[in-house]
Amino acid sequence: MKVLVIGSSGLVGHKTALAAGAGAAGTHNAFPEGSPCRSVAADLRDAAAVKKILADESPDAVVNTAALHNVDYCESHALEAARLNSEAAGALAEACSDAGARLVHVSTDYVFDGSKKEPYSESDEPSPLNAYGATKARGEREVLARGHSVVRTGVVYGLSPSVMREPGPGRHLGFVPWVLQSLRGGARLRIVDDQFVTPTLADSLAGALLSVARSGGGLYHAAGASCESRYSLAAKAAEAFGYDPAALSPVKSSALRQLARRPQYACLDSSRIASEMGVLLPGASEGLREMRRQADAAYPGVWSAR
Repeated sequence: MKVLVIGSSGLVGHKTALAAGAGAAGTHNAFPEGSPCRSVAADLRDAAAVKKILADESPDAVVNTAALHNVDYCESHALEAARLNSEAAGALAEACSDAGARLVHVSTDYVFDGSKKEPYSESDEPSPLNAYGATKARGEREVLARGHSVVRTGVVYGLSPSVMREPGPGRHLGFVPWVLQSLRGGARLRIVDDQFVTPTLADSLAGALLSVARSGGGLYHAAGASCESRYSLAAKAAEAFGYDPAALSPVKSSALRQLARRPQYACLDSSRIASEMGVLLPGASEGLREMRRQADAAYPGVWSAR
């Protein structure tokens, strides 16, 4: 299977291109050095450029990992978020249909409002609380309406060159790396204990995306096996990398005054992809151990406690 990874220099794109192997090509926006495969510069919002790349590459499948992820940035830049997360996703889906390629589009647990209080399944209706979730929900509809696949996930963590790079406008470091960098710098952190998520190892998500590209169709959830509060995830990350969890203090969401509202419960039920494709994603403790193993091999002394 010849795979084109949109956003191959980002964390999920990097892992997906690696997992796809020699048949992978990619696109990048500003940072080609993060891509593990041959990559061409492309702005997903440029429909003509995207169509040309599809014509040049003739992929069997396209995996779209590109998005404007920073939740608070999206809240204050809603039109910019809509152009990439919604409109560009729809244009890419249409271009893939014209090119005869299968599209797998990555989406988010933030399409839900958190009122359910038990893991969300694919049959639950989106009801986003913020601009990021709303633009991603619209992007999902655009992709699914054209007969392609959407894979929702949550709080992705892992290591790649992009994670080691300073974040810029609309981008963010990611929750787990932010916790680790802060602890390494000696910070004491206040972490919310009333927001629940399903943390997802990027390597495992990449495998799930390729499984859907090979055999799936429609909507899937692919997230980690454990439902964690942000505080419990931070504590597990601290322990996995040798830091003292006592540097973390639990607080309520209301104390942080975040610009965008977050769902208090955004855990995902990934049983469909498990039953149909045999895809099983690790829980946070196992995934963080794998992240630590990779960090010690690739970036010795950078991530773990001194």
